[in-house]
Amino acid sequence: MLRLESISRTIGNFTLSDITFSAGKGQYVVILGPTGCGKTMLLETIAGIGRPAKGSIFIKDEDVTHIAPEKRNIGFVYQRSMLFPHYSVARNISFGMRLRKVGAAAQEDRINRL
Repeated sequence: MLRLESISRTIGNFTLSDITFSAGKGQYVVILGPTGCGKTMLLETIAGIGRPAKGSIFIKDEDVTHIAPEKRNIGFVYQRSMLFPHYSVARNISFGMRLRKVGAAAQEDRINRL
């Protein structure tokens, strides 16, 4: 479960202001909007890449607002692929699992399901 409460963040002249929403277990959320409306800034804030000036982020009812990105277990892929263009799709998907020392069989199962 993901819950945002009154998230605000400013970069330069752009501000996300008072964003509140939640997504329950098994739900999908789609963030739509034109270029420059703050979609990426919001995702980076949820992932912990940027900190909100105001508000709280909860994952499974735990306040993760001030927890480091690598401890949130959140990931997203930017619209423009900037990861590893020389890797296959499967190898890009397995990259994070290899870092977490997930076994090869579990990696292969996850890749096949995706």
